[in-house]
Amino acid sequence: MLGSDILQNVNTFNYLGTTICSRDNLLSDHIKDRIKHAYKKVWLIKSLGSMKIQVNPLNFSKGYWASVVPKVCYGIFLYNLKPKILLCLDQFHVNVARNVQGLSNNTPMAVALSSIQWVRLSSHIYREVLAVVGSIMKLPAISLYKRVFVAKLLEYKYCGGNENERGPVAFMYNVCFKFEITDSVFEMIEKGKNFENWKKIVKQRVYNREEKEIKATLMMYKELGDFKNSSINLMNGFVWWLIAKRDVNQLYKVKVMLKALVTNNEKCGFRCECDEKPNIVHILFKCKDINDVRREHLDRLLSIMPNNLRNDFLDIDEKRKVALIYSGFGNFVVEWWNVYIGILDFVYNSLKDWYNSR
Repeated sequence: MLGSDILQNVNTFNYLGTTICSRDNLLSDHIKDRIKHAYKKVWLIKSLGSMKIQVNPLNFSKGYWASVVPKVCYGIFLYNLKPKILLCLDQFHVNVARNVQGLSNNTPMAVALSSIQWVRLSSHIYREVLAVVGSIMKLPAISLYKRVFVAKLLEYKYCGGNENERGPVAFMYNVCFKFEITDSVFEMIEKGKNFENWKKIVKQRVYNREEKEIKATLMMYKELGDFKNSSINLMNGFVWWLIAKRDVNQLYKVKVMLKALVTNNEKCGFRCECDEKPNIVHILFKCKDINDVRREHLDRLLSIMPNNLRNDFLDIDEKRKVALIYSGFGNFVVEWWNVYIGILDFVYNSLKDWYNSR
């Protein structure tokens, strides 16, 4: 009873748009329901394009991070998220990245995300949680919320926490521990000072963790060696999306180009009579089955290259040629537009001829 009102014992309660759950399985169901509604928003953004002219991944990315991610992650720092739930969120996130780039469902997460310059959704949540920690620590010392927060942190540090606790402070403490910044937090508590560059520290820690995950993935999958050499990373992304953004008619070719780089043709059932692995290096420069037609495509490309670039291109080996092609020369240079289109035509036509000859 609260005065004349009877208080009900409920399993879930919606407070300011955030559903508070009494059990972990109810929280899991709630997150899955969020993801289901998020997919509807994803398809709405994709519907801005058509079958002939699809939405460029860079344009899609803006709509996705502006409307879908905030909806999925709204009030997420109020939960003590378990690894299983975080994995579910990451799986949704990478499925969207694969779909918008035209990649297969078995494309490794690190590859699908780095090519579009996305971090994992769990890392985004960690970053938001750590930002909340920094905001709380900036509150006045007399703030009730800060006093409760500090008391709970000290309890976890010196007494240990309850594994089944569902409060937000438990999750915040675990995230701080994961990123090895608990010492910084307790220094702020003990000395009563704030780190002015807290956001910069958090952003760098999250970025470094993502970079390590990408490197670990590339080391685990040997067939991604060409992807590793192509300079596609979290900082640069896939430069060719910029070309497709400038000319929408090139989008399909760019998607084919990226998919060929990360696809294991042997696992997909494609073989080559040359007794070599049918990777992108072999298809573009070595396969004898398409020697004649490839030579025509390559000659057209060389004819539009500047003299210095053409000479450098001819002097390097096949692996470095592929790495140079996929890197897009590091940055998008408008003056080389004809060269970009020539490279796209060379790669696309060579791939089409090779797959048609199987």
